[in-house]
Amino acid sequence: MKALIIVGAKKNGNTDKLVRQFAKGAASAGHEVEIEYLFKKSMRGCIHCQSCKRNGGACVWNDGVPEMLDKLLAADVLVLASPVYYFALSSQLKMFMDRTYAIIEKIRGKRFFFISTADGPSDVCAAGFEKVLAPIEGWTMCFAGTTFEKSIAHWDMSTTDDITKSAAYAEAEDAGGALSSDVAAEGVR
Repeated sequence: MKALIIVGAKKNGNTDKLVRQFAKGAASAGHEVEIEYLFKKSMRGCIHCQSCKRNGGACVWNDGVPEMLDKLLAADVLVLASPVYYFALSSQLKMFMDRTYAIIEKIRGKRFFFISTADGPSDVCAAGFEKVLAPIEGWTMCFAGTTFEKSIAHWDMSTTDDITKSAAYAEAEDAGGALSSDVAAEGVR
């Protein structure tokens, strides 16, 4: 099984540490895992010009996104990862999600996960997390035969010295490692 992880965060930050645990779990279960960092990519935002609909899914922008879209189509599992900025996704991740419009009809039968961290206090973040998760869930609903599997999140990073000691850290690795058993249990792909 192929897992593609799209990270709308800096490398070596707390969100990335959770991403790497998911990747570690998936790789240890024998899956092929690739991590793409959006901050390293040249990306332009969708302008809804509809050119992609007239020319077979090719966007007018010649940037780093088409290569990632090809990888998305080849993957069985897609993990989106973003820190929380003011109860929203990072702008890089939102831009990538918008650019999938060019291939919306081709995205089928994927399993989706979402990984996130936030600096805010747990009580505030937990109460508002549905605002962060709503765009992810809405986006996955646009694709036939897809399953939104799980969100893995940790808040209160400003008072947590080490994310590796959080429950989310172990949960991320367990979720990656459970991909095989989830597939067997659910009969997916």
